[in-house]
Amino acid sequence: MIASAGPHPDIAALKQAISINKHYDLKIALGDDLSVINPKDYSLIILYQFPALQNDGGTFINKVQQSNVPLWYILGAQSNLYAFNKMQSAVNFNGSNNTLQEAFAVANTGFTAFEMSATFDKQIEGFDPLQAPFGEVRINGTALVALKQRIGKIKTESPQLFFMNAEGKKAGYLIGEGIWRWRLGEAQNDQKSNAFNTLISNAVQYVSAKDDKRKFKVYTAKNTFDENENVPINAVLYNDSYVSVNTPDVSIQIKNEEGKVYNFLFSRTETAYQLDAGMLPAGNYTYTATTNLGGKKHTAQGVFYVNTLVAEYQLTIANHQLLNTMAMQTGGKMYMPQNLSQILKDIEANEQVKTLSYEDRKYEELINFKWVFALIVMLLTSEWFLRKRNGEI
Repeated sequence: MIASAGPHPDIAALKQAISINKHYDLKIALGDDLSVINPKDYSLIILYQFPALQNDGGTFINKVQQSNVPLWYILGAQSNLYAFNKMQSAVNFNGSNNTLQEAFAVANTGFTAFEMSATFDKQIEGFDPLQAPFGEVRINGTALVALKQRIGKIKTESPQLFFMNAEGKKAGYLIGEGIWRWRLGEAQNDQKSNAFNTLISNAVQYVSAKDDKRKFKVYTAKNTFDENENVPINAVLYNDSYVSVNTPDVSIQIKNEEGKVYNFLFSRTETAYQLDAGMLPAGNYTYTATTNLGGKKHTAQGVFYVNTLVAEYQLTIANHQLLNTMAMQTGGKMYMPQNLSQILKDIEANEQVKTLSYEDRKYEELINFKWVFALIVMLLTSEWFLRKRNGEI
């Protein structure tokens, strides 16, 4: 749920990014509607500039504090920073939102909570700046910082987007408003990597996901692969002290929809396990991995999907350079839309383009036409009959 004192373009941008995942049910509650909301009905609440200067949402905030629902705070010009500092103790914002400053995003290369590639980082750092309240962010505890602030040309250590495990639940923090410009800028530049959607989706998934206390975990690098991709699978095993070990063997059985089984044994890395299952035919797959530690059997299961590659779908935009090369190699010629009128002139001037006519003569004996013979017999018979009747014979 997104909770806010009033509407804002950022809320629409968040809604579009979150709604891409069809497994999420999203509700937006504004102003007085929050008083009837039960926070326990949601797995994540995004507090967009809430508590606000014009609405501190006392009743709703009290319900939130009594629940164990993960929260994602987004601070901006309308945030009530005093109420924000009071409702949680993990982060203290020492400043005022009467003064705003432009803060660009700088990716933190040491962030590991979810994947952020170099291309992804570069694209985010090219986004427009957020309008952040002027002040100092003090973090009480350990924070996983995804983005830092750049003021002008100066890269600072002040966090812009970060995550914490505080007071028994996960929490996310974004310092600044104006993320709608990130989405708009990405659309204007025709950037197809969807860095904004990916960032929001990963943040929502990380904050809302419950901590996994399993001692044996097996997971694929992603849920969907193309049939020309290798399928890597990772595994990690913990002892009773939750220290990762890789002493015992780990085996895995991968099965497709037709029941065909692929058996593999994991390779050991420094403290975990890794497997390259190679390229698999298109279809749905399930896997079951097993191992034994201290006389106890551990099992982990999962699913993934391999897409069929259709060549026509790989390149849906005309490659004019390739088309021109093909035309030159085959004695043809390529015409752009503005030169279409030249086609008729070139055809008329081309000596190889001529009108050709063909004649096919065929001779057949008249005796082969049986209907002619039948007609002659019928006429002769009629003549004989008439002559006989008139007494001429």
